[in-house]
Amino acid sequence: MKTNQRDANRRRLLRGIVERRKPELLQTVDSMGGGPVGDASREDLLDVLVEELTDAGLDSSDEPTGYGLVVEDLIDWVRTV
Repeated sequence: MKTNQRDANRRRLLRGIVERRKPELLQTVDSMGGGPVGDASREDLLDVLVEELTDAGLDSSDEPTGYGLVVEDLIDWVRTV
């Protein structure tokens, strides 16, 4: 998969998570790709993703599920944009 398509897919998934958990950050998600994300905004997004991971991405042994691995990838990606 091309990087641009992968990033678009990540952005789409991130937008869905943010829309459910903290919609006031949607503008930050929508502006991604147009320049660097500020440190405070990045931390806010990471907080949302960690919450998603702990609530919906871990099994009963606290190991990441398939979905959890996708969220972990999003966490890594948000750290770099």
